[in-house]
Amino acid sequence: MWIFPLTATFLGALFAGVVFSFYRRGRNPAFIVWSVALVLLALAPSCVFLGSIGGWTSLIAKTYYLSGSILPAGFLASGMLYVLIPRRMAHVWLGFILFVTLMSMIQITGAGTDTALLKVNDKPGWKAIDVPDMLTVVAGVTRTLSILLLVVVTIAGAAYDRLSWSSALVPLGTVMTGASSILILAGRYEFESIGVAAGIAVIFAGIVRTAQAEGRSTIT
Repeated sequence: MWIFPLTATFLGALFAGVVFSFYRRGRNPAFIVWSVALVLLALAPSCVFLGSIGGWTSLIAKTYYLSGSILPAGFLASGMLYVLIPRRMAHVWLGFILFVTLMSMIQITGAGTDTALLKVNDKPGWKAIDVPDMLTVVAGVTRTLSILLLVVVTIAGAAYDRLSWSSALVPLGTVMTGASSILILAGRYEFESIGVAAGIAVIFAGIVRTAQAEGRSTIT
């Protein structure tokens, strides 16, 4: 079932490149952080791909946990803030996300791994990580705050005619990627990547519509 994570990886990397090219035209930091978010969303299924064809390692499992569980929503929210509020204020949220990123990397690097569980073929490698309780709390709080902020900011922007309502595709896609783990119940952990790929496509559509909203240069 490696085709599903490989597809999600390809879409995330492709769309990240396209979004970064928007930055080269408009020079708004929103496009940088959005491209980072898409790279992270591509990195998670790439770990699933590597794990499914060559076996999970501690490094692959920990990279998946960071890129798939904690960080993407924070960077997506940061991008929307750069679109709608003064950059100095948006810098504060980005600084918080970067701090969480650093702390999470330190925590996950020191986490133990059940090497025997890594070798179980039908189990995703991230299940073998002994995730510290503090990191579990940080991940949950950061992800929840990021999604709430993204939803509220997007709705406010659309309500005040700063954005098209189609910009809501960004938070919708973010929720889709987060909820994609339910597809594991279908029998294979690689199925999660189907939801991730769909979420990435929806996020990208929302970013494009945000950039093109009503033909106005709101992101320059």
